Amino acid sequence: MPTSVHSLDVEVLPLLSGMKLPKASMLDVLSKTAGERANVRTTDPNSAAGYETWRWAIRFLREDTELAKLGWVQCDHGQVEGIRNDELRIKLVPCSMDKHTGDPAPEKMPRNVRERGPAAKKMIERNGRQVVMDFMEGPSPDPIDDYDFWYFGIRISDDYVTAEISRPDSVTDKGFIEHYSSRIIVAKPGDLDGLRVRDAVPEDFAAIDAPAIRRKSTT
Repeated sequence: MPTSVHSLDVEVLPLLSGMKLPKASMLDVLSKTAGERANVRTTDPNSAAGYETWRWAIRFLREDTELAKLGWVQCDHGQVEGIRNDELRIKLVPCSMDKHTGDPAPEKMPRNVRERGPAAKKMIERNGRQVVMDFMEGPSPDPIDDYDFWYFGIRISDDYVTAEISRPDSVTDKGFIEHYSSRIIVAKPGDLDGLRVRDAVPEDFAAIDAPAIRRKSTT
């Protein structure tokens, strides 16, 4: 089944409103996450950029007061960290994704930077089987297992910052997403500036005001 891609505000705003994920809140979380991600240096471990993006996105999603008012609560069910909305029966999890994140071109399918674990794979696979399972298998013992599973896909690079809220429904054996049923673009390439990080200037060489020089009176 082809992926449904929504990138124009006339589509995006009502869709996000219906999911109780206001675009303004999502952009605010994205901006603050990018700000923290900017502190990562080339001397950090290779996994630092992805970890910091994931860590801060989770924190800011959980601390956003508007999202809390709309019913979103902290969720680590299945050891997959994120937030959930019990009224809508949706779970949302941040995920670092590749250069195709936020690109509305139908052939540009973003992939997760790091493989998903068994619990996330199970939720993605359930998205793909949801209609069949509803009729054939009935509800799971734990209601959260039946929630719709979505990713808040984030890409933070030197050139631009992009994001989308997407529903994966197929994943490879190695844990990489290969298809989505829906993609809602929050920020396209070029909408937001990228990172322009410069190493901090050592304190010994920091710019200081030149001392004032006064001529002595000759009288």
